[in-house]
Amino acid sequence: FDVSGTLVERPVSIGSMVQEGELIARLDPRDFQANVRAAEAAARNAVANFNRAKELLESRFISEAEYDRLEAEVDITAARLDLARKALSDSVILAPFEGVISNLTVENFQSVRAKTVIARLLGVETVEMVINVSENQISFVPYIATIEVEFDAFPGMRLPAEITEIGREASLTTRTFPITLSMKQP
Repeated sequence: FDVSGTLVERPVSIGSMVQEGELIARLDPRDFQANVRAAEAAARNAVANFNRAKELLESRFISEAEYDRLEAEVDITAARLDLARKALSDSVILAPFEGVISNLTVENFQSVRAKTVIARLLGVETVEMVINVSENQISFVPYIATIEVEFDAFPGMRLPAEITEIGREASLTTRTFPITLSMKQP
């Protein structure tokens, strides 16, 4: 979540398959809804004051400085309303893609800080893996035309993969470079 709050709904468990847009977790919305209502009221009030100020400025009953202040107040309250609405929408986590829940770190009714990891969602379309390439072999990586991977669980079965990331810094302990490969889910 981009906001803090109390987790009130987490309908997924480890191993759950979720579709894109499906609910993963929701914070208690009451505070966020109240903030939106308060921001809406402040914005309505600012617009009403500004509209009254237009008439008063024509009659020269208020200064242009006061008129400008009320006009700025309309913009400020609109921005606060946008922030309150964003906080309300940020209190819900929906699956950004189809996948499987591989890890959960919070339980219902637990207080959650902003930016805390709630769940780990793994896509089902592709498989990613990291291999380590030694210093003396890293210079050959740009010349690789095709890659096939073989898993110990399936000896003799070679599956096509592609390089998606090349680490530019060697590990201090192993002196190897990380290379990320991805492949379609077989």
